[in-house]
Amino acid sequence: DQNTLVVAQQTDALTMDPAKHSAFPTANIMFQLYDGLVTIDPTGNFQPALATEWSNPDPLTWRFKLRQGVKFHNGEDFNAQAVKFTFDRALDPAFKAPYFSRIAAIKSVEIVDDYTVDFKTEKPFPTMLFSLYEASFAALIVAPKYTAENPDKLASAPVGTGPYTFVEWRKDDRVVLKANPDY
Repeated sequence: DQNTLVVAQQTDALTMDPAKHSAFPTANIMFQLYDGLVTIDPTGNFQPALATEWSNPDPLTWRFKLRQGVKFHNGEDFNAQAVKFTFDRALDPAFKAPYFSRIAAIKSVEIVDDYTVDFKTEKPFPTMLFSLYEASFAALIVAPKYTAENPDKLASAPVGTGPYTFVEWRKDDRVVLKANPDY
C-alpha cells in the first residue's frame, strides 16, 4: 500500500507509557504518539510544541503558555491540568521514572489558568528547556483522565496528542499507528 510506511527497528518497544522507559527504540514510537512542551529545530534552537511561549520571570519560576484547541486522541482537552498531571506523576518518587534526574530540579507545577503553568524550582534551573526536551520521555504529556482511570492500560494502549494515533501493538512483532487527522 503506497500510504503505508514501514519502519524496522532492531528491538521492540518496552512500553507505551512515555514516563516508564529510557530506551530510544521505545522513544522512536513515543515521539509519534505524544508531544512535549518544546522541541528543537534542525539548527538547535528551541521551538514551540504544546507550549507556544515561555519565560523565566524569576530565578525559580519558568512560565509556559500552552497551545489552545489541542485534543488528546480520545477527545480529552489538552490544558494546564494535563501538564500538571503529567509532571506530578513523573516527579512522584514512588513512580520511579527512569529519567527522573533530568527533571528532579522541578519542585512543583502550578496552574496559573487553563493555558498557563508555572514550573517552580528549588534553585535556578537555566537548562530547563533542554531538560524538557532531552528528558522528553517523562515530559511527553499524557491524557490525565484516561491515565488516572487506566494507570496500567497506558502502557499498552497509549493516548497522546501526537501526529499519529495508536492502533495495535503485537509484542515483538509490530506496532501499528495511523495518521492523526486532527494534528
